[in-house]
Amino acid sequence: ARKSQERLQDVPLAVSALTAEQMSQRSVRDLSDVAALTPGLNFEAYLGGSGTPVIRGAAQSRITDLDQNVSVFFDNVYLPRQYAVSPGVIGLERVEIVKGPQSALYGRNAFSGAINYVAKKPGDRFQASAEGTVGGDARYDVLADISGPLVAAKLFARIGVGYSTFDGDAHNDHPNAGVHIPGGSSGKLGGWDDRSYQARLVWQPTDNLEPDAGYYHFRILTETPAIVRVQQSTNDTNCGATLAGGRKALYCGELRTAFSPLAGDTIKGDTVVDPRGIGLSLTSNIGHASVSWKPTDTLRIVYEYGKLTARGISGGGSDRDPILGSFNPFNPAVRGNQWQVSPVTDDIYHQNELRVEWAVTPGLDLMLGAFKSQLTDFDQFPLSFGIPLLGTTAPDIFGPGFLNLVAARTTVDAKAVFGRVNWRITDRLRLGVEARYAKEDKTAVNGPTAFVPAVTTLNGSWSQTTPRVSLDYKLTPRNMVYVTAAKGAKSGGFNTNSFVASQRSFEQDTNWTYELGSKNEFMHGTLRFNAALFFIDWSNQQVNCSALGAPPGVTVPVLICNLGKASVKGAEFDTTYAPVEQFTAALGVSYNDATYGSGVVDQQLANFRYCDGVVCPANGAIGGKQLLRQSKVQASLDAEYRWPLGSMLKAYFGGDVTYKSKQYADDQNLAYLPARSLTNLRAGVRGDAWDAYLWAKNVFDLNYAASSYAIVAATDVQYVPIRGPQRTFGLTARYRF
Repeated sequence: ARKSQERLQDVPLAVSALTAEQMSQRSVRDLSDVAALTPGLNFEAYLGGSGTPVIRGAAQSRITDLDQNVSVFFDNVYLPRQYAVSPGVIGLERVEIVKGPQSALYGRNAFSGAINYVAKKPGDRFQASAEGTVGGDARYDVLADISGPLVAAKLFARIGVGYSTFDGDAHNDHPNAGVHIPGGSSGKLGGWDDRSYQARLVWQPTDNLEPDAGYYHFRILTETPAIVRVQQSTNDTNCGATLAGGRKALYCGELRTAFSPLAGDTIKGDTVVDPRGIGLSLTSNIGHASVSWKPTDTLRIVYEYGKLTARGISGGGSDRDPILGSFNPFNPAVRGNQWQVSPVTDDIYHQNELRVEWAVTPGLDLMLGAFKSQLTDFDQFPLSFGIPLLGTTAPDIFGPGFLNLVAARTTVDAKAVFGRVNWRITDRLRLGVEARYAKEDKTAVNGPTAFVPAVTTLNGSWSQTTPRVSLDYKLTPRNMVYVTAAKGAKSGGFNTNSFVASQRSFEQDTNWTYELGSKNEFMHGTLRFNAALFFIDWSNQQVNCSALGAPPGVTVPVLICNLGKASVKGAEFDTTYAPVEQFTAALGVSYNDATYGSGVVDQQLANFRYCDGVVCPANGAIGGKQLLRQSKVQASLDAEYRWPLGSMLKAYFGGDVTYKSKQYADDQNLAYLPARSLTNLRAGVRGDAWDAYLWAKNVFDLNYAASSYAIVAATDVQYVPIRGPQRTFGLTARYRF
């Protein structure tokens, strides 16, 4: 959390952490599972790998932005695109979720928090493990790991491999669902085929010098989830302004999660999705190298280098009814499938960081650092109309018949200096001061696109100073109170598809977060209770806006503008209770009242005149409305009971219940997903070196929408609810030696 190794209960920040053991026991596979067990963190895997972490309700307006509100790191390497933020948990030592702005030490876009994937490190003794899972719907996992010394006390290595495949949990009622389509979503929906290869080498030539290098390869192939569409142009909407033909502009109420065929379609079923769709096909490589040198007992110098290369593609139909297809706006007499690909993207990212840490006195330590990075990001958004329904392959996205709405290559050069001072004023009172000055230079080259045929080049620079101050006081050796004030910043950028110069760039947005917290251990450490109150004051918020100067009849993807303020008032607590060796229970609850500030207006609704002054103000005002895609209340309860089976074995039974309150899909808080509670169970037998257990997730097979988003345009409004995983179950066995 603060670029140093500390006991969690001594850190004056709200931090949640899950160890590899905890994640394995709870069948955690990706960041969605981590978020379910972490109050204050929302993460749902939207279409196209556009999953966007939300910490403490500070949700960003668009899920496809280059820059996120939460920074995600793998072994200290920043993951710059949202499709790369959930690489899975294979080979991890733990996952850390640090809440509140982390811009002072982590910089780039740690606006409301940071997520750290901490990879396993080889040790000085031989260790190996193997794990396998067999489950319903053709779920098969194989994991293997080996580490230990290559040269006694000098050179240590670790290698790991992982493979996971799953056929999916949602039946697809599309007539071509059974056709095998390479890379598509054949058979059921929501499956995956993931592979990981990892290697790490640590060298200790002397007691004070340690080079460390790791390489991680991830190949992720995710099928399209079970989705439906609620669409204005096909009379699904039910409120707001009345449009031509008596259609309503907007949707009010709980979004449906089942397919409803259009007139003339005889297909029946809950879910009908074109099986040629690709949820996400991603290949990423992460490299990390560091050198730690301690020339004296009080001085440490660390250099770290990181590199990421990634290429991802996602594509599929965007039809209200995939059987009948959509009307082609360029040829209304022709009806066929509408096909979109987003993102077609590749990234190359490098970072360098140098830190000097100096323990000046036993009560005062300093850290100074410098950082430099470069990102090259290519993003393309092609769209096609009239794709034939039959056939077994997706269309050539670079071939004829596609309209390129976005084709942008962005280069980001970032430099920063940062520092930290920890001063133990007394045995009980400690002051921490951190600060970072960062500067980013961005260049975006866009085009040609369907509506902007000329190639345009945009350049801009943004700088920011982000401090954080903390004061903590030890009431007793096991009880602490703290206060913090921290500034978070998110990068500015470009609207490469704008028509007028005034909208070609947008500024960074910032927040100040103030927190009062307490960390406690009672009853000789058997009861832990941590709590925090916080307030986020968010300024210059980046929100969706309409394009000015668009030619008649032309609709482009929405732009980003700095249009307003928002605030979040919240509280969270977590507690763990282990009164006896046989029983452990953990409870976490968060409350996030995240609302837009007074005077904020949804420009799109106002310009398109979709509000009627009854269900929403005619001028599109959204002041006081809840931020979308996040739950106001989250809770998780986990418990496990263990008992001996003879002298060598222990049996256990446990489970967790997670709760998320209502989530809104639009800024006017008209369409929503209802609250949901999910129950997971596990039971097994554990020995000294092995573990075998049965598990079931979503035990009661709740049919629910995990996430949704709204697309508001001059020609149509669409709501896209995405169903969450249904009941799954399996048997997992592990052996360690």
